[in-house]
Amino acid sequence: MLLLGLLIYVNVRASQRILRSEEYANRKRWLLWGVWVIPFMGAFMVKNSVRAPASGVSALPQQARPLSRAFVTETPPRSLTAPGVEPFDVLSHMGLANGVPLMDWTAATAWAEGCAETGQKDEALERTHQAWLLHLRDALGPTYTLLKSDQAYVLSSLEPKVAMTMAQYIAATRARIRRVLDGVAYFPANCRSVVLVLDSQETYYHYVATYYPAEGEYAFSGGMFISSACPHFVVTRNTLDAIEPVIAHEMTHSSVAHLPIPLWLNEGLAVNTEQLLTGTRSSLYTPAELQQKHCSFWDSARIQEFWSGESFHRPDDGNPLSYDLAQRAVKQLGRDWPVFARFVSAAQRKDAGSAAAANVFSIDLGDLVCALLNFERNEAWSPNSATWAHKSEAGVEASERHWVIPPSREKRSQI
Repeated sequence: MLLLGLLIYVNVRASQRILRSEEYANRKRWLLWGVWVIPFMGAFMVKNSVRAPASGVSALPQQARPLSRAFVTETPPRSLTAPGVEPFDVLSHMGLANGVPLMDWTAATAWAEGCAETGQKDEALERTHQAWLLHLRDALGPTYTLLKSDQAYVLSSLEPKVAMTMAQYIAATRARIRRVLDGVAYFPANCRSVVLVLDSQETYYHYVATYYPAEGEYAFSGGMFISSACPHFVVTRNTLDAIEPVIAHEMTHSSVAHLPIPLWLNEGLAVNTEQLLTGTRSSLYTPAELQQKHCSFWDSARIQEFWSGESFHRPDDGNPLSYDLAQRAVKQLGRDWPVFARFVSAAQRKDAGSAAAANVFSIDLGDLVCALLNFERNEAWSPNSATWAHKSEAGVEASERHWVIPPSREKRSQI
């Protein structure tokens, strides 16, 4: 009995060490299996192969980390120089919102545009991106580092090797998105993808609240793409295999940010691409339950919120149902990719893509969603910008500012 008690104690402690570690989910499962199947030896293997977690959510202090040349260790610049233009005073064009450094991107872009050659302009703008990220790094705390690769910036408190793995994944995902969304996706050649990995949900919501109106109730999100002169996406710290679907989703938004497409099309592309690249998206409901929810929720008034983009920001069932409907619509329309690519290139946010759908597919988008939801055809379901013109400005502003991906389970919050 003493030996059995000792075995259980050792296995429980080893299991706790695994669950608190930063190992990938699949590796955690295999390690847990080994602990409980191989007496004592499994626990011994865990002790020697799994690094104990750092206290709190952060790892070692920045100064104690053995950083490679891939990490930018310089102090945040006070000013920047570029050929043919006056120095750019970073500090005078940097403000704080909720304690978060924000660059005046209008001024930064105008300064970069003053350079004579295109390559110089790109380089100058990229330097403003790095300057902002360095100020943000220091504001977030000493555990954060800034990794710079050929195609990505990763601002995080991740262990160096994990941050480098994430940068490699971003580069691979950019290439895969280009292939999957051929003729639609675009990543500027001289512009790195920027990802912020924040330590906690609290820090995440504190950061993204800057990009929401001061008051209002909004749905929880698992990640966000913020479109600005420095486009970037934000996720919370997690195991890399949990972050990968969020990266795929948000990078899809980034790849089509050059197109003035409606939000339903943008989200449908992102959800389907995420699923294609990672195969991880699942529904909380059975198909029958989901159909019942659609039938109970949508009517001729609420479907106009879908076309305007408003329903994607609802804090109720309208949020997940909007994502699901967008995914279905894009999957249906995307069966013939060359034709669908022409539609995406022509779709306009101002009419929810209605004119492009009529010209390219010879269909009415209202008829499409009625068919997808097994509803009777209803002319009132067609996009009608006149019915949402009074609130479309807010919807367009939001869709230009950010796109969000819902978390794996339903949660609602007041930011």
